[in-house]
Amino acid sequence: MHEAGYAQKSMQIVKQAASQVLDLALQNQMVYRNVFEKIKVPHVDAEEREPLTEEQKDLILRTWAGHRMGVPVLIMLYCGIRRGELLALMWSDIDLTGKTLTVNKAADMPRNETKIKKPKTKAGNRIIPIPDILVAVLESAKNQAESLYVCPAVKTGGIMSAQAYSEAWKSYMHYLNIQAGGRDRSRSNPKIIAMDPFTAHQLRHTYATMLYDADVDVKTAQKLLGHKDLSVTMKIYTHLSEKKEAIGIERLNNHLNGTPDQQALMNA
Repeated sequence: MHEAGYAQKSMQIVKQAASQVLDLALQNQMVYRNVFEKIKVPHVDAEEREPLTEEQKDLILRTWAGHRMGVPVLIMLYCGIRRGELLALMWSDIDLTGKTLTVNKAADMPRNETKIKKPKTKAGNRIIPIPDILVAVLESAKNQAESLYVCPAVKTGGIMSAQAYSEAWKSYMHYLNIQAGGRDRSRSNPKIIAMDPFTAHQLRHTYATMLYDADVDVKTAQKLLGHKDLSVTMKIYTHLSEKKEAIGIERLNNHLNGTPDQQALMNA
């Protein structure tokens, strides 16, 4: 699994399940030992998630009204909620007068059977302020809504299944690519990719980046993002700080290159 590129968490889940099965087999004298007990899950560095580019963000803002995922994507972008929290979100959870969004449940989709559950941690229950720029969009969407859910399944109006969400997301990525100037593949022409696809988690990471750029303190960011552990938020903020520092140094070098200072040094 490690050689195939599986995430460390996935391997830990498999090991735990296999170990439990063999424990039961051991109790029933079907095996002589649990071979999974001493197996160590290989360490895998977490994949670094990048926020949206300015081009991707601008494309979302310009084209949101043309696709059914437009409003849900704006909510994830400007409120930072997770995919499961979005799918369980109901219009009754959105207070447009008080400009708040309440997260108190999430969708779980094992084997394509969607179930509503409470957030995994106490920190997952939270009230998120809705930015002013999003209020008018949500008012219009709520007035036109035919479902209790903010991001419902098209056929039933109920909560989405994993397959329905996957199809909706692929459709949205295709839509954005066409809007960016891309083209479908045909018999005579290859497909043109004009926009790099992104994930729902990148929208959440972009929200965290906006909090950092707006000088929102790390404790407030932790609360808004629903992180149980402050270290998770700190890791994001530290990465953003290091990235900002690197950009600053690059700008300084670009500023100094070709200046009288450099000429004086070269002529010394």
